[in-house]
Amino acid sequence: MIKQQNPWKDFFKEEGVERFSDILTPREQKILEMRLGLVDDKCYTLEKIARKFQVTRERIRQLEARSLERIRLHTLTKLRCDLCMKEYPEEELSRPQSKEYSHILLCQDCLEDIMMGVKKLKTNI
Repeated sequence: MIKQQNPWKDFFKEEGVERFSDILTPREQKILEMRLGLVDDKCYTLEKIARKFQVTRERIRQLEARSLERIRLHTLTKLRCDLCMKEYPEEELSRPQSKEYSHILLCQDCLEDIMMGVKKLKTNI
């Protein structure tokens, strides 16, 4: 039997469930950690998690599905500034006009900081 790797597990190993504490309840975070084996590398069954939370397997499945969907939608609607790493809606980020740096996304604050630094350099020369 080939064990299938869950793509969500890799995503959470990199990002961490805590990053989504603003959109997930502590209960939903714990369910995802247990289902995906993020804490002790042991993936728990719906049955074991249901017993721990004293609900049905179906309810755990629903909570897991709802949590993953909210995370999916959250990651689609927000991007990170490449400099400060804060999340912003896509319309609040911009790319430098230089072709050399057009792959970089910057928030308004970081863009202003860079422009101020460039102006200071020009006046010091």
